Amino acid sequence: MLNSKRYRFYRIYFFCSVLIFSLQLNAQTSLPFQYRELNLPLQNYLLTDTNNYFRNHCINYKDLQRINDSLYPRKLSRYYLIRKLRRESFVQVSQNDFYLTLDPIFNFQGGINTEDSLNEKIFTNARGLLVKGNISSNFSFESTFLENQSTFPAYIDNFADTFKVIPGQGRWKKFKGNGYDYAASQGTISYAPHRILTIKAGHGKLFYGNGYRSLLLSTNAFNFPHALIHLHSKYISYSIAYASLQQVDKVRIYTGGLSEPLFKKKSASFQYLTITPVSNFSISFFQATLFRIRDSLHPYFDWNVLNPVIFSSAVQYGLNRNPNVLLGADCNWKLFKNVNLFGQFVLDDFSKGTSDLRNKSGFQLGVNYFNVFKVKNLVLHAEYNQVRPYTYAHSLPQQSYTHYGQALAHPLGANFKEAIVFLNYRWKDFFIELKGNYAVYGKDTGIFHFGKDVFASDNFSVYGVNSTANYMLQGAKTTLTYQEFKVSYLLNAATNLNVFAQLTSRQETSAGFTRNAQLVYIGIATSIFSNYYDF
Repeated sequence: MLNSKRYRFYRIYFFCSVLIFSLQLNAQTSLPFQYRELNLPLQNYLLTDTNNYFRNHCINYKDLQRINDSLYPRKLSRYYLIRKLRRESFVQVSQNDFYLTLDPIFNFQGGINTEDSLNEKIFTNARGLLVKGNISSNFSFESTFLENQSTFPAYIDNFADTFKVIPGQGRWKKFKGNGYDYAASQGTISYAPHRILTIKAGHGKLFYGNGYRSLLLSTNAFNFPHALIHLHSKYISYSIAYASLQQVDKVRIYTGGLSEPLFKKKSASFQYLTITPVSNFSISFFQATLFRIRDSLHPYFDWNVLNPVIFSSAVQYGLNRNPNVLLGADCNWKLFKNVNLFGQFVLDDFSKGTSDLRNKSGFQLGVNYFNVFKVKNLVLHAEYNQVRPYTYAHSLPQQSYTHYGQALAHPLGANFKEAIVFLNYRWKDFFIELKGNYAVYGKDTGIFHFGKDVFASDNFSVYGVNSTANYMLQGAKTTLTYQEFKVSYLLNAATNLNVFAQLTSRQETSAGFTRNAQLVYIGIATSIFSNYYDF
């Protein structure tokens, strides 16, 4: 037991340490269930109590642990090692209003691609640390660090070599010939000085929406520094996020005092207004504004980025100028106790002509069905996404809706149609999931920009920047199918420690070529974050 003097010192020490650590490291958004498939029971539980939980973005990790204990009941063993393996965090401190957990996190998995004639092994070796907790009920913190070495199937190799990043996980350096060495660190702090106000700061990812994908802002790209102000009440909530994004390309800022030139940065702001007129329905409105790249020609910060009013940038700048403004809407309808319908609409530019290049838009429709046909813990998720050509792109490539070599919204970019279905079942601590993706997109070919590449300039569009002959899936029509079957056993819900076996089939077909991958994996991991390889 800590005495009062040591306890006060302990709390002050951790407050200062975590504040410094969180602002220096890359952070993760404070969503409590980032790794989707193992956290569906938690997601269903929390969705029944949205007013009390999600509107308070300062997560109480102690309460969250109690929820996990109720969802995954286990006898409290008298043996220390069994408790740590099956129920508790590795280090856990709980004293009055101070709560701290510290856990090693890792991902050790290996597999093969049975379609690979070279029979190269595929593996990931990731090790790291997770620290999270609360100092009083209105201050929370979380920090994570991971060091990774991996080899990937050919389609991810192609992506990494083209864009110089591992999907969602940052830059890499070569490791033993065909491997990659990369690191990711995260950290965020949240403070709720009043019951209607929450303030967050750190590096990480933000996600707006109710689906697996988001057409507004998703966790597809790498972490970025951001600050978020969230106002919430029973019927209305309003979020304002300010972010610093980076353009990872060959044109960089050279400074004599640094060994490595800097990547160019662009400021961004995001506003998200949610109205909940009745308890089972909400509608949200979204605005994103990406300001001019800061470089030697434009070195000064644009104070307009701090404008907190939603839709003001669209009125001031329009949708097809600099800065790049994007609008959207999002809705969620709890049709029945276990059925949620959701949808999104994104508008990047507008024209009355349906074939005009400036007609840049997309939409999403989907359903979450928990306890399907009254089968406990059987979950169905289905969604459809469609985005028109040239959406998210810009006449100035550096102003595109991108960050760190990836799209800020959907991993397929634009000019696609996609359907996704998950079927997930939990029995005790066993999880079984079937997943299927089917997408059709118009691929860019050579120098011809048909609208899929969100990094390419509108000025180089195949029919011209003022063209009125554009249509969905123009370009080299390509079909992508992605199926996944996974069985996992959850050892410890505190860190999602699980052992798993996984089969993945991917096929990409276009005129003149077919690329196949048949992947078999086994592994043990603390599955904290989701990474998107289904593209």
